[in-house]
Amino acid sequence: KRRDELQVFLKEKGIETLLKAWDSLNYRLWIAGEGPLFKEIKKRAPASAEFLGWLSHEEILERLNKAAFFIFPSEWYEGFPLSLLEAMALGKAIIASDLGPRREMITDGTSGLLFEAGNSKDLRSKIETLIGDPALRIQLGRTARETYLARYTPEKNYQILMNVYEHVLQS
Repeated sequence: KRRDELQVFLKEKGIETLLKAWDSLNYRLWIAGEGPLFKEIKKRAPASAEFLGWLSHEEILERLNKAAFFIFPSEWYEGFPLSLLEAMALGKAIIASDLGPRREMITDGTSGLLFEAGNSKDLRSKIETLIGDPALRIQLGRTARETYLARYTPEKNYQILMNVYEHVLQS
């Protein structure tokens, strides 16, 4: 049963796809988080992967701020990933799987790069693009930050909520 649990976990979070895409890249990969399958996942990782384990929210943001870009490989339809918003707020270039709201949050080629969920070759291509093009990383990060400021700040969300209330009251 443990092997089945590992496969489900790796599939949902996209860790296996990420590790396969990262294989033989000579570029450091930070992986934050831990759980019951941490040791098994670590065994499968390429040498350039550094497992950070559990980090506080503050430590996560500190690492994210130092990172060249952020990868969200999830193969699960996650509602509205806070980690994507945090990367956008910090002005980081993002590579994300193309499922659900990620297609609305990230404009492919403008505010980030989208890859076909579960496709390690497509993910690797996007990773190599960002590794090889620092100017693109900066531009994608800048646009991601602008998108965050235009759509996702607490003030913007408050305005949207108030508009919904006003619309309902006028109906």
